[in-house]
Amino acid sequence: MALMALTDQEYTAHPFQGSRRMTTWLQGQGYPVNRKGVQCLLRLMCLEAVYPKPRLSVAGAGHKVYPYLLRGVAIERVNRDHRHSPGRRIGLCGENGENAEATQEEVTVAREEEKLKLGKDAAFLKSRLKRLRQKDETWEADFQPLPKPITQSQTHYLGMVVAPDGAFVADTHVEGRPTVNDMATLLATAMRRPLTGKAHRPHRLHVRGHPQWRELFPHLDELGINVAVHRELPKVQHTYQGYLRKMREAHRTGMVKPSAEQQSVEKLFPATAKWVQGYGHIEIGDQESFGFVVRALDYGGLVFEDDKADTLPEALAALEKGLAGWFKNEGVEL
Repeated sequence: MALMALTDQEYTAHPFQGSRRMTTWLQGQGYPVNRKGVQCLLRLMCLEAVYPKPRLSVAGAGHKVYPYLLRGVAIERVNRDHRHSPGRRIGLCGENGENAEATQEEVTVAREEEKLKLGKDAAFLKSRLKRLRQKDETWEADFQPLPKPITQSQTHYLGMVVAPDGAFVADTHVEGRPTVNDMATLLATAMRRPLTGKAHRPHRLHVRGHPQWRELFPHLDELGINVAVHRELPKVQHTYQGYLRKMREAHRTGMVKPSAEQQSVEKLFPATAKWVQGYGHIEIGDQESFGFVVRALDYGGLVFEDDKADTLPEALAALEKGLAGWFKNEGVEL
């Protein structure tokens, strides 16, 4: 009873402390207790640490559900501006300046674009580029987003100029949304210092219809380069996918290879394997005040949870059964 009174006193003073901290505190007071005993004591006293619980994002009964204003709107390019205010009309600036709209009053979003820099201090110096010989070939130029680590706040982009044979003519990395000056510098580098062959100008250049490139088009025309806007750039896409594969292979260097027994885990738990390969992620382990917990979460939140298991095999068995039922209800074959 004295131990329960002391525990209640400490819990009242610090309700955020769970069984681990409570155990440490009681041991500091001279009581030879372990965590399992403290967990049993807390359950007996109906005490639980105060902290954010799962499913906090689930709407309560009667809560108004606001419509998703971007449903049905084709997002066809990176960094497309789709900021809006709740309950207002959203304006999406498309490639050709058209607006896609939804609900009541329009929100005008003004964004100051970076102006093209020309002159002796700029990489895109027309007087030098005009001196280069011109070859009868077509280049494709574009910027594509690079995979963003969870610790990185800003998206980085790979700028590419691709030759007719799919080889890199020039490439660059840009932090944040590429500007017209980034494209101008990339093209100037491709013409003056190509990765393959000698310096030259192409007769044709294919780009996607991003508004920020348009300021550059008249200057390319002065260089005798015919610019064509396309929705898809197949050579850029092929080269970009190859670059990502090489990044992935380099990232996997030093990866721990599983043993033959470990490789069989996908056969033992097919539903769990299918889940983590394309539907979401799982969490398994001890959680403060909950004990051993296993969860499956998709990109919208919690899908399955079980806290009856005490061991990893029990948790995996419960998870496999729960996910197998989920896939069956969704009509997905394992």
